[in-house]
Amino acid sequence: MNYLFTPSSEPIEYDECGQLYSHDTFIHIKRSMDVFVLILLCNGTLFIAQNQNLYELHPNQYVILFPGQEHYGYLPSTPGLSYYWCHFRFKNNEYEIISEQAAKSIVHKNTDKSAVNFTGYLLPETGTMYNADKPSLIFRLLMDLSQQNYFSKYQGNYALSLLILEIMNETLFNSENGIMNKTAYNVKEIEEWIHANCITKLSVHDVALHFGYNVNYLSSLFKRHTGYSLNKYIYISRISIAKQMLLNSSDPIKKIAINSGFSDEKQFMKTFKKTENMTPSQYRNLYYKKHFSPQLR
Repeated sequence: MNYLFTPSSEPIEYDECGQLYSHDTFIHIKRSMDVFVLILLCNGTLFIAQNQNLYELHPNQYVILFPGQEHYGYLPSTPGLSYYWCHFRFKNNEYEIISEQAAKSIVHKNTDKSAVNFTGYLLPETGTMYNADKPSLIFRLLMDLSQQNYFSKYQGNYALSLLILEIMNETLFNSENGIMNKTAYNVKEIEEWIHANCITKLSVHDVALHFGYNVNYLSSLFKRHTGYSLNKYIYISRISIAKQMLLNSSDPIKKIAINSGFSDEKQFMKTFKKTENMTPSQYRNLYYKKHFSPQLR
């Protein structure tokens, strides 16, 4: 896999962004551009190729399309496809497309026992956001800012830089690249598994059984590394999934409650209000579908 790297700590230069929503079968046109394109999937499956690399993107997965490299859809997507997109540049075109080995070398050279200390931006060509609610909110902030009369490109640059850093932080942290010790990596694997399975009737006992740990030992280990109890993290993961549904569907609250793993609407409403300091309806009204566009970007 290729990585995008720039040593520059300057804000990334924002060009434009939006959200595509297709009511019909969709296939991306063949083209190359003079800017980077970031795509983050919301709903459906996007089949897109860059040069000879074929990508099948599912919700919460992203890809970066490089300037001057041809990209195109290689299979049609079914109706209901939705994704965020953003075009951007680096100041003075100061960037490199490097190999995974070179990326790991950069990380190792700039990592001490507790943190990565290099400045700049480093992220893989494609990856999965296990907690995609923050990137989704930043995308919507970007779209809101760009439609305001007093919008400044500086605002866009800093908001976009925050988005890229959020993606970078999660993809580096979720990668087995030497940043974490073995125990911390195992804990991260448990987090990912919980997030993938929390819509079922998942319990702390189920998690411990799956990973072969004693319940008390795993509970202590998990809280020491994450700051959350296992039970609380299960609920946090369900809320994260529910927030994506609130942002990207018109489903009623009751259906979202069940589909995100809660036993009923009342439990969902109570947990959401406690976690987010607002009701699900208030959250949806703040951000829901303001910028859907059928246009290709």
